[in-house]
Amino acid sequence: AIFKIQSKIVQGMIEYLNKNGFLQVFTPCLMGAASEGGSEVFPVAYFDKEAFLRQDPQLHRELTILGGIERLFDLGPNWRAELSHTPRHLCEHRACAVELAFIDDEYDVMKVEQELVVSAINKVRKDCKEELELLGVELERPKLPFPVLEFPKVYDILAEFGKKYEIGEDYDRESEILLWKYVKEKQKADFFFVNRFPYAVKPFYVMRVDEEPTWARSVDLICKGLELSSGGQREHRYEKLIEQVKDKKINLDSVEWFTKFFKYGAPTMGGFAIGIERLTMQLLDIKNVKEVVLFPRTPERLLP
Repeated sequence: AIFKIQSKIVQGMIEYLNKNGFLQVFTPCLMGAASEGGSEVFPVAYFDKEAFLRQDPQLHRELTILGGIERLFDLGPNWRAELSHTPRHLCEHRACAVELAFIDDEYDVMKVEQELVVSAINKVRKDCKEELELLGVELERPKLPFPVLEFPKVYDILAEFGKKYEIGEDYDRESEILLWKYVKEKQKADFFFVNRFPYAVKPFYVMRVDEEPTWARSVDLICKGLELSSGGQREHRYEKLIEQVKDKKINLDSVEWFTKFFKYGAPTMGGFAIGIERLTMQLLDIKNVKEVVLFPRTPERLLP
């Protein structure tokens, strides 16, 4: 029942994306450079070189936009070499990643993401009545638009729960649950966005808010207290991009394969990558992500 539902979640996403002019593309799983800098990656012997299994080929999706495909999506596996033994972590997971050009700001990205999620839920509600009944799940269609919480107001909300943060700090796992409690109480919603994260904790390719550079146009989607996706608006201006690479103390040569194409002009763009397993787990109120994967990959488990 779980896997029939998971299949319909993906079908519902693809139906929405096809209907709205997004082209499915395939980006590489083998990377010549770690895609997100310092994050844990799996090295792979690639002839006489070292390669890495991808964490999320988001930079490749941006380059695909520069190549002229203005609305695209990519469905595939990602790997993260973290020694995490939690009910929400896997070493290999799947994501539906979406990128679009000529946006006004990150709110255009949020609009697509929330409609994508609702399309997936509608598909499950329509095609999986027996499976939902078997699992004892009443799946409601969330109201649109999803609520949005923005920094620095997020700090004020968390302070009400006794969690104090300095301006520019990221929040922790418990804070995601507290923010959900807040949204649930105020707006009766399980899905919500957190926007304008501190720039200090985000990668070089996110767009800063020009008039308030402490914050980035960086967005997480949270469902029932668990982050499902990360995304937002990307920095498309070459000079700003290079400035941010230097600001993050990244070697310019190591990202030149990506940044050089922006010299010639790029459209505004943004996107997100939503975890298939985490979405399945949260929709069905399953407590451990390993139960929604056929053959989970964890730090200890590699067979069968």
